[in-house]
Amino acid sequence: MITYEQSIKEMKFLASNRNFFLEGKGGIELFGYPYSSYWSMRSQQNSIETYWPNNVYGVAKNIKKYITDGTGIDVNQMSLPAVTRHGIHFEMFTHKDLHPYEFPEGDPNVEFNTVLSWPSFMDPIYERNVGKDKVLPTAAPFVYSYHNWKKAREEDGTLDKVKRKGTIFFPRHSTTSRTVVTDYKKMWRDLENLPEEMKPVKVCVFHADVDLGVADDAIARGYETFCCGLTVDQNFHWRMMDLFAGAKYACSQKITSNAMYATLCGVNYFLLDAKMRYINQDQFTILRMKDGEDPEKALQHKREVTEQFRAIDLDAFPERLKTARRLLSADRKVSPEKYLTQLLDLSGKHYSERTAKRYDLIHPSRVPYPTCVNRMKMDAERLKMT
Repeated sequence: MITYEQSIKEMKFLASNRNFFLEGKGGIELFGYPYSSYWSMRSQQNSIETYWPNNVYGVAKNIKKYITDGTGIDVNQMSLPAVTRHGIHFEMFTHKDLHPYEFPEGDPNVEFNTVLSWPSFMDPIYERNVGKDKVLPTAAPFVYSYHNWKKAREEDGTLDKVKRKGTIFFPRHSTTSRTVVTDYKKMWRDLENLPEEMKPVKVCVFHADVDLGVADDAIARGYETFCCGLTVDQNFHWRMMDLFAGAKYACSQKITSNAMYATLCGVNYFLLDAKMRYINQDQFTILRMKDGEDPEKALQHKREVTEQFRAIDLDAFPERLKTARRLLSADRKVSPEKYLTQLLDLSGKHYSERTAKRYDLIHPSRVPYPTCVNRMKMDAERLKMT
C-alpha cells in the first residue's frame, strides 16, 4: 500500500490541479507514470471484483489484504463473493429495497445476490430481499481498512512521528449526479473563526468539487488543501486515515460516513453551521427517501446522530465513539481465519465451481479451505491450553 509521505504528496497535488481529472494530458509524467494513464493504473490495482461497487475506495482490496496478511492464504487476486456497502446510509434504516446498483449485470444464468451486511439494522432488510442464507453480517469495510492502515503505520513509525493538531474540514461533496451548493462565504468565515487551539485548519476536497473549483478557492485563502483521489482509487481509505492521523478535530456541514471514520480513528468530529443543498439530485436518492416501511423513523435516527455530533465537545467523544462503532458494526470484526471461512461458506453454498472459476470468486474450489479451518481449530486448542 501507499507510504505516508507519498500519500500526503499525492493528495496535495490532486487538490492543486483542477484539470487533473480531465483526459488528454499527453506525455506529462506524474510520480513516474504518464499523466494520462495515472488514474487508470490507480483504479486497476487489485480491482478485479465481480461486484463492481466493491472497488469503491478500495474496500474489497482492504478486506482481502486483511485476510491474506492474517492467514497466509493469498486471495488478493480473487473477487469477493458478495457485495458490500462502501458507506453509511442512515435513511436506509427500514428501507424495503436495495440500492439498484449493488448487484451488477452479468451472466443472466447466475444470480449475484449475496451480501456482506452492516450495520445491524440493515440485516433484516437484506434478508427480506435476498434470503437469510445469502446474507453475512459483518463489520464495515473501513474497520478492516483501519486495521491494515494502523498496523502498517505503527510498523513504519508514522504514528510516532505525526502529531495531532488542528482541524481537517471535509466540505460536503458533489458527485457526477448531484452538485452541492452551500454558503461558501459563511463556510470560510466560520472556519476562520474557530478557536486558535483548533488551528491550523486543513481542507480535504472530493474530486468532483476539485473540478468545480472548491479546492482552488481553499488554496487561494491559504488553506493547506488535499484530495484523496477518485472513488475508484484503491488507496482512498489510507489517504483519508493519513489525514486523520495528523488532526485533533474534523468537521463537515452534514453528518456522513467520514464522521464515523474520523471518530473511530480518534478524531473529535463536529458539524460546521453552513447551510447546504443539492441540485441535480439523482433519482435514486429521491426514491430512497420516499419508500420504506417507516421513513420517519429512519429520518429521526439520522437527526439523533446529527445532534449527537453537532457541537465541539471533547467530553462527548466516548459516547460518539460508541455510536461510530455501532454504525460501523465494529464489534462484528472477526479474525482473518474466521472471515475467510465465512466467505468460503457463503460462496460454497451459492456458487458452483464453474461460476467461481469464471468470475475468480473466493470459493472452496479455489482456496485451501481445510487448511484454513484446521488452523482455526489449532488456534482454539492453543487458547484452551493457555
